[in-house]
Amino acid sequence: MKIKQVYVGSWYPRTLFHLNEMYQFLLTGESYVNLDKEKLKKLKSELNPTEVELKQNKGQSYLKAKFDIYQFESFESGLSLFSCDCLSDDLEEMKGETKKMSEFAFKKVFSSFNYLYSLGAPIPKVFSALKSVMPFVFVTEGISKEEVENFLKTRGETITKEFSSEKAEVYYGSNTIIIDGDLKFAKRIVKECVYYLHDAEAQLHKILNLHRYIWDEVSSIKSSKTIKYKDLPKTRDLLTEIESDVIFFESRINQLKNVLETQKKRVSQFAQEEDDYIWDVFEDGFQSLQGSEKYVKNLWQMTRDYVSGATNLINTIYQESSDKQVNTLQFVFIIAAVASLVALGEVVSADIVGKINMETGLITATEHSFSWMSLLKLSFFSVITGGVIYYLWEKLYHHFAGSKISDPKMIKQSKLNKAKKMFN
Repeated sequence: MKIKQVYVGSWYPRTLFHLNEMYQFLLTGESYVNLDKEKLKKLKSELNPTEVELKQNKGQSYLKAKFDIYQFESFESGLSLFSCDCLSDDLEEMKGETKKMSEFAFKKVFSSFNYLYSLGAPIPKVFSALKSVMPFVFVTEGISKEEVENFLKTRGETITKEFSSEKAEVYYGSNTIIIDGDLKFAKRIVKECVYYLHDAEAQLHKILNLHRYIWDEVSSIKSSKTIKYKDLPKTRDLLTEIESDVIFFESRINQLKNVLETQKKRVSQFAQEEDDYIWDVFEDGFQSLQGSEKYVKNLWQMTRDYVSGATNLINTIYQESSDKQVNTLQFVFIIAAVASLVALGEVVSADIVGKINMETGLITATEHSFSWMSLLKLSFFSVITGGVIYYLWEKLYHHFAGSKISDPKMIKQSKLNKAKKMFN
C-alpha cells in the first residue's frame, strides 16, 4: 500500500485580519493586540517556524510555513492544514507517525493560536466540551478497495461511504478519509471540500444538540408551578448566561452560511471547468449542508425567542417579589415605630421621689420626668430585637416565599394544551 501524503487539520470561521495576525506572529513572534509579549516570543520559539510566506491564489489569501517535517497552510476562511510526506509504508509505524503529527498540530500549534486569538468574545464552555475529532486524510496511489478495508480495519473503522471518478476514488471511514489518485487533484479536494464539509456538519450538529440542551434547561424553569425567592437571582443569572450563548451561536450560524455559500460557488466552478463527477458529489454535499443550515437557523430563532420569553418572565417575577418584600418590611417598620412610641412612655414618665426630714417632720418630693437608664435599656433592647426579627424574616421569606409562574388549572384547560396533546 503506497501512501503519498497525510493531512490533518480543522476549519474554524476566521477572516483575513486573523490571517495577518497569524503571519505577524509566525514571522516575528509579535501581535497587534495587547497580549503578553514574553509569552508570544516563547510560543513562537517553541514552534520554530521556517519559510513563512503570505500568498494569494484566485482571490483567496493564504499563509504557508514549515514546522520541522510538517508543511502548514492556513487560509483566510479559517481552514488550517498540516501535511507531510509519508515516512513509512508499515501500518504500525504509520499509526505512530500520525499520532505524533496530531499531537504536534493540536497541542502545540493550535494551542498557540488559541492564545493569539484569546481576546474578544469567549467561546461558551458547553460548546468547547462538545468536541469533534478531525479526520486524517491519506492520499494514496493505486490502492484496491480490499487494501482500503484492511487499512481502515487497523484503525478500528469501516467504509461508511465511497464515490469515484476518472481522476480519483474517495473512501470515508468514521475518522479517516482515503483519496486514491493524482496527488495535485487530491490536494485540491482536501483544500476545497473535505474539512469544510466535515467541520460544518460537526458544528451544525453541535448547535442542534445545544438547542436541545437549552430548550430543556429553560423548559424546566418555565414548567415550574412556583419558584422560591432565594432561587430567583441564580435563575436570572443562568438565563442571562444562556441568552448570551444564544447570541454567540446565532452569529456562528451566519458565519457558517457565508463560508458554505463561498465554497459551494468555488466547487461549482470546478465542476463546470473540469466536468468531473467528484466535484458534483461535493457540490451536492454543500447544497445539503446549506439546507441544514437554514433549518438550524430557523430552529435557533425559536430558541432565542423562547429564552427571551423566560428571561422576561423571571425578571418580572423578581421585580414583583422585591416589591412585595419592600412593602412587607415597610409594614413591619410602621408597627415597630408605633411600638417604640408607646414604649417611650416608659422613658418620659414622671418619677416622684420623696424624702422625710426626721427633725422637722417635713416631706420633700422630687419629680424626675426623664430616665436615661430606661432610654438606654429600651435602645439596646430595640436594636437587638430588631436585628433578630429582620434576620428571621429574611430567612423565612427567602425560604418559603415564592412567586407563581403559571396557573396549572389554566394550562390544563387551555385549547393550546389540548392541541399539543393531539400532536404528541
